[in-house]
Amino acid sequence: AQRGGVRPAGCRVSGAHVAPVNDDALIQMSAVRVARAAYPRDAVVEEVTWTVRSGDIWVIGGPPAAGKSALLQTAAALNPVLAGELRLFNQPVRLAEHD
Repeated sequence: AQRGGVRPAGCRVSGAHVAPVNDDALIQMSAVRVARAAYPRDAVVEEVTWTVRSGDIWVIGGPPAAGKSALLQTAAALNPVLAGELRLFNQPVRLAEHD
């Protein structure tokens, strides 16, 4: 069973439960569209809803080019967020700006 609200082409996130915005979340994504840094206008993972708290253990899997690295780079605020909300340590991260 797929958990975490991820609906990409093969990339899956499995682990602890997903919850609404709360103060103890380290990483929180809500309906986020993930892009690769090299192609910031093209979503590689759609509609990610995912919360990571201290002590959580997660497994991210999928075939090559499914968006696993892009998802983690986005969680670290290294890739653009095309839509949705990304919060790190309960602080919002701005969406990508396009020309």
